[in-house]
Amino acid sequence: MMRLKIVKEEENYSSTDTEEEGAVMLHGVKVLKELIGPWTGSGRLVCTDSYFVSVQAAEVLEQEGLKFIGVVKTVTKCFQ
Repeated sequence: MMRLKIVKEEENYSSTDTEEEGAVMLHGVKVLKELIGPWTGSGRLVCTDSYFVSVQAAEVLEQEGLKFIGVVKTVTKCFQ
């Protein structure tokens, strides 16, 4: 299944949105959460391109009950 969303500007998403831990959610993760909405908790596999890929995206999808495939280009201290 595939879902498409055209994002013209990043300003459509408030930069004040935060996660429970107080960290700012990345723009790509916010868009990704919108796109996966109908399949939350289904255990499906989400394959993304580099626009959406981050350690934070993998963690959010795991919390939403989904599996995730994507190449994480930047290794962070969160990456295990």
